Amino acid sequence: VGPKKSTAKREWKQCSAVDYDPSTQGDRRFKGVSQIKWNGTELQTPVQNRTPITYFKKAFPIDYLDQIEDFTNKELENIYQNANPTLLAEGELMHVLGIRLAMTLDPKKGGMDIHWSSYDADIEGVILGGDFKNRFGTSKSRFQKVFQAFQLEDKDSIKRHMHDDPWAELRPFYDEVNKTLENAITPGATIVIDESMSSWHGLSTNFDAEGCPHVTKIERKPEGIGVEYKALADGYSGIIIKLEVMEGAERMSKLKYTDTYNAGTASLLRLTDSPVLQNSWRTIVGDSAFGSVQCAIAADVERGLYFMGAIKTAHAFFPATYLLKWATLNSASRGDCYTLKSDYRSRDGQDRVLLATAWND
Repeated sequence: VGPKKSTAKREWKQCSAVDYDPSTQGDRRFKGVSQIKWNGTELQTPVQNRTPITYFKKAFPIDYLDQIEDFTNKELENIYQNANPTLLAEGELMHVLGIRLAMTLDPKKGGMDIHWSSYDADIEGVILGGDFKNRFGTSKSRFQKVFQAFQLEDKDSIKRHMHDDPWAELRPFYDEVNKTLENAITPGATIVIDESMSSWHGLSTNFDAEGCPHVTKIERKPEGIGVEYKALADGYSGIIIKLEVMEGAERMSKLKYTDTYNAGTASLLRLTDSPVLQNSWRTIVGDSAFGSVQCAIAADVERGLYFMGAIKTAHAFFPATYLLKWATLNSASRGDCYTLKSDYRSRDGQDRVLLATAWND
């Protein structure tokens, strides 16, 4: 695989077919299916009786709620110390998070007020107001107070680490989410790696009292301003199984594997650094943000995984020029394809084959 900048060359040969005999070469591909790891108590609930909150609790680090509640109550006391603040009642935090989820699933223009305004239909019968007070029993004022005081970590501890780590408040929570997802879901044979965004609608895109540790702007995304993640998702269910937060170019350049691999490959290796995935010979599918010859080989050599992806900008060692000539100089019919292969040595010392394919769309 080698360092980022290498003068080595790779030989590619035309092939009309790839011979593969599992009986002689061994078929290592993962044969299992994706599944949620329900425990004995959870299995007692029939599938038809499971609600969205059932799955939310399975994927959310529920034990973390007590900590969030303690720190949020502490902040409520700090903010409203002269006004006898009403602390979170039992179950109220989960209720408030549910309201936030409802706002996400049913976004409305017009700011927060529109969610608490009463139902109001226009001429065509479209519901404008969310009527949250009557539907969920929580006033807008109470909701705002809780989220004003919302704390994932102890505020004093955050202040001590903030200069060194802008993500000090969020990092432990993200780590717990990833641990919970790993324990909750067994992915199937195909895993997708891609980018994801949590949109940011705050007043400031700077890291300050009203800002965010790092905001990414991508014009082509439906929600193009926000916190970007690199994410693994089970290819069958679509459930995200692991997240990596993009903390900004400088901080990301110092993470593991970046001294040897390009950014996309390094991100894939960090996300797949799991005993569940290692040597499982699942297939990782990625777009051009991850696709490269380097990534395909590293997935095998470092992780014991297969990789399939599109090559666009990271075309080192890839026969892009040759395939482009085939596409432009030949009168290929729609659907025609052209395949080249290149040999490499796998992590177990076996000969493997890389395939590069172009097709006329």
